[in-house]
Amino acid sequence: MNAHLKRFLWVMAASMLFGWLVSEVSFRLVNRNVRNTPQRLELVIPAGTAQRVAQGEGDPRLPESMTFIQGDVLVVVNQDDVSHQLGPVWVPAGGSGSLTMGEPNSYSYDCSFQPQETLGVDVQPRLTSWIRVQGVISVGLPSGVLFWLYSLVIRPVGPRKEEEQDEYAAPLA
Repeated sequence: MNAHLKRFLWVMAASMLFGWLVSEVSFRLVNRNVRNTPQRLELVIPAGTAQRVAQGEGDPRLPESMTFIQGDVLVVVNQDDVSHQLGPVWVPAGGSGSLTMGEPNSYSYDCSFQPQETLGVDVQPRLTSWIRVQGVISVGLPSGVLFWLYSLVIRPVGPRKEEEQDEYAAPLA
């Protein structure tokens, strides 16, 4: 096998292992709300919320923004005596409504139970094996190419000492 190719394959294998290590460590350190199965999540609007909003106050139990994964279902339970709206969902007093989270994106929904009248919703993609593989490749592949090129500069691939001597040796008579 060509010495350059052999070195390239060894360096790429080591770099992919390095890429897996970097990807796995960073995933464990930054693991925020990353799931692969959608869930049903509940948001309760407490009684008296409409009065507080009319006075310009918010309810500390209600978040100003929420993060979901694609496919999650947000169920809004209204315990207030006034109907409320969250984006396309109308929630009658004493009732509930649901909103299924679609495409990954950042949304700003009109919201009647917040003083600022909006609720920020961040929808993230579901974690899949392919996303994890992409992380390994995005670190391992460019690192491997760079390490291989550096290895050629630091220790060039060429004929071995014995081959050099045989090539230039005088023929024996």
